[in-house]
Amino acid sequence: MNKKLLTIIFLFLLVVFQSSVFSNFFSIGRIPNLALIVIIFWSTRMGFKKTWKYAFGAGIFSDIFYFYPLGVNVFSFLLISFISNFLAKRFLTVNLLRKFFILILIVGGVFLYDLLNLFSMEIFAFWNKMEKISFNIISISELWKIFWSLLVFFIFYFPLKKFEKTVLFNE
Repeated sequence: MNKKLLTIIFLFLLVVFQSSVFSNFFSIGRIPNLALIVIIFWSTRMGFKKTWKYAFGAGIFSDIFYFYPLGVNVFSFLLISFISNFLAKRFLTVNLLRKFFILILIVGGVFLYDLLNLFSMEIFAFWNKMEKISFNIISISELWKIFWSLLVFFIFYFPLKKFEKTVLFNE
């Protein structure tokens, strides 16, 4: 099977799992974003050139499954992927710090993702003359979301490395 297609199917299944299974265990504001965690992980390890198409696909799938306007998650995933790659190239010179640096990027990525989605939805509401959406970006729920995202990253770290080694680096 084509490795790119297999990776797209993997991201599709992650978004399906996130939207259908995780929504049963977490409240609305605390659901960890699996696709975002995977995109940040791949961006730091493979670079933006190889990851942008997967970030685009994960964003499309997230937009569809969460009923967002098309492009909101695509923009967020692409920007976070680019920033993660940029920061990894600039500051990640020692391989020993890779895991710690990825954790910092996940914390910043989850926060930036919510901030970008809030900003995009505000623009969308203004453009369509809808009521303003009122969210509090700095809240206990946001801290719980970051905590659960880090915990999910720890659980999925070794399977992600195995998938990356068998599928993505053998392109």
